[in-house]
Amino acid sequence: MEKIAYAKKIVKASVPIAGTLAERYLKEHRGIEAATLNDNFRFHPSVKEPITTKKYWPALVAIAKNNQNEVQRVQCIYLDPITANKIKIDCPKLTFGPQEGAVVLVQEAQYIPNVGYQYALAEGPETALSVAQSK
Repeated sequence: MEKIAYAKKIVKASVPIAGTLAERYLKEHRGIEAATLNDNFRFHPSVKEPITTKKYWPALVAIAKNNQNEVQRVQCIYLDPITANKIKIDCPKLTFGPQEGAVVLVQEAQYIPNVGYQYALAEGPETALSVAQSK
């Protein structure tokens, strides 16, 4: 429960992505337009990161929720405040919260007549956003 509480704390302190460093990262470095985004993607100006000596970095926050639409975990993608790209460390992404029971929903499954619902899974949030944008 402590891990979930920390994930919720990050979400509560985050802001919508429009006009932020996270929007710059997605657009300039990943080619992802803001129209692809939903409220599961937010920006936090200063999230603790235990690897570097700086300790706090701005971050793109991808929010994973359970099937009751409750926040269970977040993935923070730490961003360089100058370049808007991921910071240059071995692990520029960290996940806070339990690893099971939740997903970052990028878009609802699409219904195809005579086929059923079509959906895709992706390894990470940027890959999922790229696939969603390519439809």
